[in-house]
Amino acid sequence: MAGSSEYGKLFTILAVKKLFEEGLIRRVLDIGAGSGTYSELLRGHTPDAEWHGVEVWEPYLAEYDLHSKYDVIHRADARELDYGSLIPGGEPGPGFDLTLCGDVLEHMEKEDAQVLISKLLENSRMILISIPIIHYPQGEVHGNPYEAHVKDDWSHEEVIASFPSIQTFFIHNYIGLYMLSAAADLSVPLARLNAGIGGIIKAKVPEEHVVAWGAFQ
Repeated sequence: MAGSSEYGKLFTILAVKKLFEEGLIRRVLDIGAGSGTYSELLRGHTPDAEWHGVEVWEPYLAEYDLHSKYDVIHRADARELDYGSLIPGGEPGPGFDLTLCGDVLEHMEKEDAQVLISKLLENSRMILISIPIIHYPQGEVHGNPYEAHVKDDWSHEEVIASFPSIQTFFIHNYIGLYMLSAAADLSVPLARLNAGIGGIIKAKVPEEHVVAWGAFQ
């Protein structure tokens, strides 16, 4: 989420806060925890939720004190993780209510991104993707090879065509945010979320800024 605008953060906070207030979020999974940006931004709006983080770059765990920002940290490559094994007790159905996939998919090949999202849809009732939708090259950062952008030319149209179950989206400048869900019982709450946030965004985002938002049924 490092590249997200203040309006992208506003959308994210509004969406997560509303879903939590409706009782739809009790366990969160943050893919590519990094410095713990999502935890810092959202945990205050999900006070009783259990937060899991996944981070592949081991130095970040100590550098950003991730163990203090998440209830559970999984040091692993998100593409290789068995998500069904993360929840003790073998609860039936998806183990997570919301999975955050912020600034992650551009760090892998398109096919890997599609497989990852498919796996996450099986193990999470909702997924929030944040991704640059312009040509956005990036190399290693602070010696971390996983920070390099592997597919650096995503577009809004390609995101829509590549990932199933997109329910709503919000675009500001070069960042796209997409809410996905394959859960039939979430269609009404997500439609309600889209309508409510749309009005707030119109009221708060200056007209001179380029913004798009919408819903898919």
